[in-house]
Amino acid sequence: VRVQPVLDVLLQRAAALESQDPEAALRLYHQALLQDPASAVARDGRGRLLAAKLGEADAALARGDAAHARALVAEVRALDPAHLQLPAVEI
Repeated sequence: VRVQPVLDVLLQRAAALESQDPEAALRLYHQALLQDPASAVARDGRGRLLAAKLGEADAALARGDAAHARALVAEVRALDPAHLQLPAVEI
């Protein structure tokens, strides 16, 4: 089995799901990165979705829901500890 066709399918499905089901898209990008850790497309897609989660965390914090904000930040940190938009200080 060749990896590239599998990777291409994962990336196409992930891109198609980004707006409708970001959690499913995130899982597919993760699978793609397991196939090819150097995939810029998968890293970029995952980065966009994780940045959106951090945006949700900011919104949760702004409305006073610190627990939800912490959970979202923890989720991003678990998936990508080096994500550039992670807060330097825990919420």
